[in-house]
Amino acid sequence: MNETFARQVRRVTVAGGPPDPRVEMTLRPERAAEILGVSVRAVHKAIDRGDCPVVTIGRLRRIPTAQFLAAYGLLPPSPAADQAEPASCPTGAAGRRS
Repeated sequence: MNETFARQVRRVTVAGGPPDPRVEMTLRPERAAEILGVSVRAVHKAIDRGDCPVVTIGRLRRIPTAQFLAAYGLLPPSPAADQAEPASCPTGAAGRRS
C-alpha cells in the first residue's frame, strides 16, 4: 500500500461494523471511501495506483469486499466455527459416479 494513501486513511466506525463479504461481495468506491473515512477521489487514486484491489466490469469499478478488508486490516476476527476443518463428504452410493 502506498504510504501517502495509508496516511490519509482514517479509521472510522461504520454503523454495524465492516461489511460482511459473504453478503456484500463487492463495494462501490463511494462505500469504500465511507468505510475508510476518505474522499471518493482518494479511493479512485488508490485504485489507479494499484493500492486498492478492483474488478472492472465494463466501465464499472467494483472492489472485492474480502480483499479490501484484508488489505486495510479491517477483517473481523473469525469465529472458531469458521476455522474448523470442513466436514468430509461421505462416500456412499449417492456420491459415486457410474
